[in-house]
Amino acid sequence: MPAERLLLQAVVALDPEQRAAVSCDRHTVVLAGPGSGKTRTLVTKVAWALQEELHPPVGVACLTLTRKAAGEFEDRLRRLGLRAGPRLFLGTAHAFCLTTVIPLHRRLAGLPPLADNAMLTPEECDQYLQQAADDTGAPHVADRAGRSVLRDRRRALLNGDDLSGRNPAEVAMARRYEELLVADGRLDYDAMIIQGVTAIRSNPLLCEVLTAAYGWLVVDEYQDLTPAIHELVGRLTDLDADDNPAQALRKSAQLFAVGDPDQGIFGFNGGRPDLLEALTTHPAVTTFRLHLNYRSGPLIIAAGAQALSLPTPRAYRCAPSVSQPGRITPIQVRGGYDEHVAAIVNDILPALRAQGVPYEQVGILLQRQDYHPMWPQLTTALKQASVPFACEAEDPWATTPISRWLREAATWSYAVSKAPPKQAGGIQPHFTPLARGYLRLLDATNNRLDPRHPLTDQVALHEALTAALPNDCIDRPLLDWLNEVLTTTRIDQALASPAAVRLGAHDVATLLNKASTLDPQRLPDTDGILYLSAVVDAPDASGRLTLTTFHKAKGREFDVVILPGLVESITPYKRWNKARRCYDEPSPAALREERRTFYVALTRARHDVYLIAGPGFINDYGYWNPTGISRFFTELLAVASTI
Repeated sequence: MPAERLLLQAVVALDPEQRAAVSCDRHTVVLAGPGSGKTRTLVTKVAWALQEELHPPVGVACLTLTRKAAGEFEDRLRRLGLRAGPRLFLGTAHAFCLTTVIPLHRRLAGLPPLADNAMLTPEECDQYLQQAADDTGAPHVADRAGRSVLRDRRRALLNGDDLSGRNPAEVAMARRYEELLVADGRLDYDAMIIQGVTAIRSNPLLCEVLTAAYGWLVVDEYQDLTPAIHELVGRLTDLDADDNPAQALRKSAQLFAVGDPDQGIFGFNGGRPDLLEALTTHPAVTTFRLHLNYRSGPLIIAAGAQALSLPTPRAYRCAPSVSQPGRITPIQVRGGYDEHVAAIVNDILPALRAQGVPYEQVGILLQRQDYHPMWPQLTTALKQASVPFACEAEDPWATTPISRWLREAATWSYAVSKAPPKQAGGIQPHFTPLARGYLRLLDATNNRLDPRHPLTDQVALHEALTAALPNDCIDRPLLDWLNEVLTTTRIDQALASPAAVRLGAHDVATLLNKASTLDPQRLPDTDGILYLSAVVDAPDASGRLTLTTFHKAKGREFDVVILPGLVESITPYKRWNKARRCYDEPSPAALREERRTFYVALTRARHDVYLIAGPGFINDYGYWNPTGISRFFTELLAVASTI
């Protein structure tokens, strides 16, 4: 079907609020609450801008918060007949700086291009840190404390923070570290943004070239942007022209920003929801709010409003297509986390199965995994009860092109090993899409066996993957499978290519490390070995419930959401004060973010939410902590009659 007709169908499918936002030709902010069709609106805007508003070669730069989101947008745009190319950048702000801003700046500034192996390994980061410390006399070495100080000082320098109270040698060390990276054409994760924003600040011609190439700058999850990325957006769109009067004289890109300040949950990583709120008051910006919720019923919407506890609740309402009102089920246990786990495994899950709810529509969400005492108890109990589950915290895959292809190859291999033979009527997984992705990787790195005959590479790939299949339907360790596939296909050669940097070559080493260093305590039934079946997207793997964190659940939805561990000091989180021997009350700002995080978890549900609260928990030292039932649980109980 022609792309024009696909776009027309997509626009017709929008509701009036979404359509008004997409058709707006000014700077646009879309405030999109949970389940409001944010992604559909954003993807349609990208397609609309490319096909109806911009003339080639001018295109769109679409910045996402995560590489996973970029992959989802790419899939949706492909259904509209569009692919990433010269007129469409699609990726994270870090990727935009890495592949577009920094290389262009270095070319315009007369600097040599980035090194072929531009991305530093952790060991190389430590070497640069140690050299910077030695050069400046900073009292640090390349250890965890030194890395923390370096990151703090670099961010402070980038954001223009007051450094008068900081050690001057540490500030000098951070500056020297950046100088060394720029001189050698190297980057680490933070340097992608630091060098990108610094280039935008210092090179007016760079802004002109970028805005000539991209007529629209589309930004997802704006509430989680850091001040530095917000500045980059402002300079490309001239929305900070009041601070930079000279910018108002040149052509700029139009902004289409999508987000929700109520879902800003990455403050610990520098996210600033107030930046999005400030944009809505800018005189050059038109703001739209999407009021319809296509996910949840009115009871869950009302519970979400209570969780936020705003002075003026949002006027969200469920869409006409939502037929169920939703249900909130509070469960209060008398003991510790073992009783939370027992309630899930012995009561809730059997009841859901009796109702016909498939496991893949159930999400168990916990606060941050790194300190939550319930995590190992819950994983062990689920395994002992033979409940299939996917633990997203164990997911080793990145979402760069090479890592995504490896995941698809693992999925295909596992599915083939489990599928009945063709003569028995089994449906064999499709190989063609996997082969096409493989050829794209080889083309991007000039590594085809025979560019004139694509079947040569496809046959070689099929032989390599077939040889790596788990034998006799027995599962295979992921690390063994990866090592064999990397060496028997041409992926190893592709990884050695300079072009592999932008395809995520650095993630493959991280993937291999994760596959080889898992903790047996977290995977007690497998001796700490991560098997192929645990990390693939095979059809038979979809029958697993999801165990993840509040933060990782962002952007997901389930028929049923289970929220255990609703205990003060965990939800909301409180820090232990060793001197006072008690948990400190969170600051007002920290409590607001805790509320937003709980709100995000609660609103992942379509139909049912189970809230499990208790009076305390046993800490790592075996002592009972009577911290009390979470205030969030108590507040929802207090208004139970109204929801």
